[in-house]
Amino acid sequence: MKTKKGRITIILIIIIILVILGGWFFLSHNSTDVESNEPAKTSTKNKKVANKNNLKLEKVTADKKLLLAVIVKYAMTQENNQQLQHFSLKDDIQFVETKEDDHTIRYDIENNKNIAYITVITTEDNKDRVVFWNADNKQITSVTLTGIIKLVNQKVSEQTLDKIVKKISVQPDEQESSSSSSSQQAKDTSSTDNLVESDLDSFLSNSTAMRALLYFAENNPKADGFWKAASDITTPLYITPNAMGNGFDVGADMGGRGSIAVSTQAMQDGSNEFSIKTNGSLPDSSSQYVATRQEVMNFINDAGGKPVISGIQYQIQSYDPSSVADDDEDYDEDLD
Repeated sequence: MKTKKGRITIILIIIIILVILGGWFFLSHNSTDVESNEPAKTSTKNKKVANKNNLKLEKVTADKKLLLAVIVKYAMTQENNQQLQHFSLKDDIQFVETKEDDHTIRYDIENNKNIAYITVITTEDNKDRVVFWNADNKQITSVTLTGIIKLVNQKVSEQTLDKIVKKISVQPDEQESSSSSSSQQAKDTSSTDNLVESDLDSFLSNSTAMRALLYFAENNPKADGFWKAASDITTPLYITPNAMGNGFDVGADMGGRGSIAVSTQAMQDGSNEFSIKTNGSLPDSSSQYVATRQEVMNFINDAGGKPVISGIQYQIQSYDPSSVADDDEDYDEDLD
């Protein structure tokens, strides 16, 4: 009897040991499977990241074809600006490169009915700027190159960008002078092309200031109504100084009116702001915004400086400087 009980006990012990060993083997095997799957997941994740671009400004500006590929792809993604939607990747995209000055490179585009050329401008803020132009030398839009690169990094794969690079060719302008004297002349000229703050003084008697303000009002991103239409006309704008002598009304043969004046806030605290307005015939058709001198200067200098405003035409109507009394004259009359 005792022998039988002993055998049962031994069998039970063996069964318990087998259960324990089986459980340990199952857990150990399952853990190994999980660990072996981890590298595969990590590899897949790394593969996705690798497919994205991680472009930097220095790399893009060092490679002309990459630079232009980034700009072309940016233009193709701008669904809200139809003028930029005319690049086609079915054929090669040909650019002709011209160095305008030490900071500006111009790329003329072959066979593009909307965009005539692009200028890439090196700026002191290390963001650089890309300006798109139409055949009438009117600015379509202006955007920082760093902003373009950021968008491309987020939305465009390396493979897609590589395909665009292969479609691009860049030729130097054959008519561009290579003489050292011409290069020096370009440097000397470029240093005087940029607007400075004093260029916007005395705008009623200063043609540079007047043209700068009119160009800004017609072409900046906030331009609407009268000003947007005025940018397309070829006849002069009619300028009528206001009674306060701090601004002027603007008219045109096409009809409509606008106005530019030193803002009320600027008259109070000297903040150098201009108030720009579209005067509509309907109550809800008027619009107004404020721009600082710095904004006006930056916009025009980014577009190319004084040469881009030289074509602005205007005529001052019924303006007699002696008829506009300043504060000092009023003060002298009070003393009398």
